Amino acid sequence: MYVLEGNTEKSDNTCRKNILPIIGAVVVLIIAAGIFFASRITDAEEISHEHNGHTGIDTNDILQTVAEEVTSDEYDHIVHINTEDEQTRNLLKLSKVWGFAKYTHQTFLLGEKCWDEELLSLIPIVRFADEADVNDILYNWLIGLGDDGFDDNRSVFLSVPVSLTPSESGILYYKDVIEMIQGEEWLSQLSWKYGVGDYDYIALRVDKNHLELLDEEDESFGWLHSLEMMDNSYMRPLINMGWLSDESFLGSSLVAVFSRFNETPVVNRARAPVSFGIQSQANFPNQQPHPNMDFEDTGYRLLGLFRLWNAMMYFFPYIDIIDDDWTELLIMHIPMMLEGEDRLSYKLTLASLASRLHDAHINFSNQWDMFDGRFGRYVAPALFTEAEGHLVVVQQTQTSNNRQEQGLMPGDVIVRVNGRDVNDVISEKLRYISYPNEEKALVFLAYYGHMPLRQHSSDVPMELYVLRDNTELRVDVEVVPSLRIRGRHSQTLPLRAYERLENNIGLINPFRVGEGSIQHIMEYFSDTSGLIVDLRQYPAHFMMIFELAEFIVETPLLFSRVTMASQAIPGVFIEFGRQYSGGFSGGWNANPYFYENNVVLLMYEGSMSRTEHTILSLRNGSNVTVMGSNSIGANGDIRHLPLPGGLQMQFTSIGIFTSEGKQMQRIGLEPDVYVLRTIAGIRDGRDELLEAAIQYLTGEPS
Repeated sequence: MYVLEGNTEKSDNTCRKNILPIIGAVVVLIIAAGIFFASRITDAEEISHEHNGHTGIDTNDILQTVAEEVTSDEYDHIVHINTEDEQTRNLLKLSKVWGFAKYTHQTFLLGEKCWDEELLSLIPIVRFADEADVNDILYNWLIGLGDDGFDDNRSVFLSVPVSLTPSESGILYYKDVIEMIQGEEWLSQLSWKYGVGDYDYIALRVDKNHLELLDEEDESFGWLHSLEMMDNSYMRPLINMGWLSDESFLGSSLVAVFSRFNETPVVNRARAPVSFGIQSQANFPNQQPHPNMDFEDTGYRLLGLFRLWNAMMYFFPYIDIIDDDWTELLIMHIPMMLEGEDRLSYKLTLASLASRLHDAHINFSNQWDMFDGRFGRYVAPALFTEAEGHLVVVQQTQTSNNRQEQGLMPGDVIVRVNGRDVNDVISEKLRYISYPNEEKALVFLAYYGHMPLRQHSSDVPMELYVLRDNTELRVDVEVVPSLRIRGRHSQTLPLRAYERLENNIGLINPFRVGEGSIQHIMEYFSDTSGLIVDLRQYPAHFMMIFELAEFIVETPLLFSRVTMASQAIPGVFIEFGRQYSGGFSGGWNANPYFYENNVVLLMYEGSMSRTEHTILSLRNGSNVTVMGSNSIGANGDIRHLPLPGGLQMQFTSIGIFTSEGKQMQRIGLEPDVYVLRTIAGIRDGRDELLEAAIQYLTGEPS
């Protein structure tokens, strides 16, 4: 019997409540019997590897190599399932048609029908149908949803200059504009662009029919007629939507429906599957989490897979620079999801798909529990990092009764783990981690709390072989529950926000800097001979990006370009946002001055997100030098996608590019001066990067 969690009570938005039970699979099979699928997919969707004219990364995909390995692991067999079977092809088509309708059809945008309920009803029908009639099934379903709203969609995009403070200059105050458009169904805020000086810009999406009927003398909105209209040069399509017009894939009837689509209607999205934030970030408040789902239920399992795949297809700003074809990945993961029958296999399949996005922001709720279940909850009591291409011990986290020497020691290079080569141990974990690229995989695994050395039992020690002073040693360590080490990073965090080092050099520790304290810190450092900002740390607050720039970037300069999801066409992003910093026009500090001496920004492979954004802003200073190694390459506002089973997946929701429009995602920022950590430096407890910065500022030979 096809069992769904039950709650027969209807609500204004059925997708925010438990959905209704539906007809059992036996009845569905009777209805679907005798149907044949007439065509094959002849033109798989191609994902472009170019973003704004810049080429994506050409790396060897570790995960693909891992997927081809045959091991005795209980989950490894999943990746070898034949993906060319009829059911997989049927479900692939269902996912694509349902997902596109979910984010474009007026019925769903208005919340008049529950998209989850519709999919769960379709899954057994389409899955077990012969291929010939799948297009007809989907066409009849689509038509049965009601008015799609495809015919009446006309909108324009307007750029609105707004003042940052109430003004009598005739420029609208930004808070007044935001308040005016609240609740107006015929217009919506699209994105935000930071300006230079006293005003910024807000982009609005306006229903053209409504605008044409609006009197220019209208007291509330007549001013819209005087605004600059944005053209298509702002639009950046990220995906190939050619499948919508492919009759060999969809058949003529479905293609005829989709050919009428131009853009989504301008509607109130209070009950829609996706709404948008102030920066046009995709929000998913109406996605039902189904916390009590039955993990043996293939319907709910596929719902989770299809929800993740479609949300990232249309609202992930870097879908065009992933290594794999996103459609081919769905084909691969459908059988994986059908094969599993428990919570762990469900989460692993989702994590496997998400890992191919190579977005370092991606993380699942209770991800540590997933790793505990898959690889063991007992871990080596140590923190690790990457050095010279190896997994290296930074520190031991607790004393244990080790059987050889003094246990693990800083600088130990891990060679084998319980008889297995450490590279094999690392590779199997990378399958479920969204790391930026192969070069950053090891540092990402080691630094961000994934605890790479694990086993399932605490009854026996973990047998490790390490290289110590070029000698291979066996070290047996008593494992500890992963809970004791969760969230601990290999970097030692500072105790103070700032301090004066020897040679009269100022040091700022962003992790401890409170909002509004930069003025005081820079007054204290006004007589120093040089300044170091340690951006191996995550800044405690966002506004440091602008506050500190007023002291070290002499004039306002562009430091980043921002792309936001289009509210009109899923899969299109709008390159509208600009961010400037520096000079004194921002008013972030009471009495800023220009710091004329040299400034060094410390950056390494763990620098990511807000840290990278801070570096983008501050490196514009004429006296600023960035030292260290390439940053992670994950910048942009984080949003959360609810998934069935009570899960949440966080991901990057807006695109961030350099002031020149160059790619940052996955490749990171480059330092001006490379300084790489060494195994010897870790062994000796040295901070080699800080030492190099001091030598640079003092002019001492290295």
